[in-house]
Amino acid sequence: MFQLCNSRQMLDVHDVRPASQGQDLASGNLTAPALYALTSPVGQELEALIDGEFTGDGGLPRALQLVVDGGGIEDAMMLARREGDLVRFMRVLPPVRWRSPKPQ
Repeated sequence: MFQLCNSRQMLDVHDVRPASQGQDLASGNLTAPALYALTSPVGQELEALIDGEFTGDGGLPRALQLVVDGGGIEDAMMLARREGDLVRFMRVLPPVRWRSPKPQ
């Protein structure tokens, strides 16, 4: 869960400090929002910016906008919610005694 929605990954594109916006993406760390955006209609443009390492004016800000426009934030939040729901469901299951399979 932490990897899906820690504040650094999920909120990086909305960070109010300009120096830190998109730091994960600029470092080559493709977070869940970026991966989802790559599968959206804006994916080709985003991929080109990533492959070009955000060269030129506005490369990184444009990539961040594409992550938002491509629905990456919303999709990653939905994934985190689904995973959280699964964890909550598993907590109500009765404990099961585990046995290692017998060697054959």
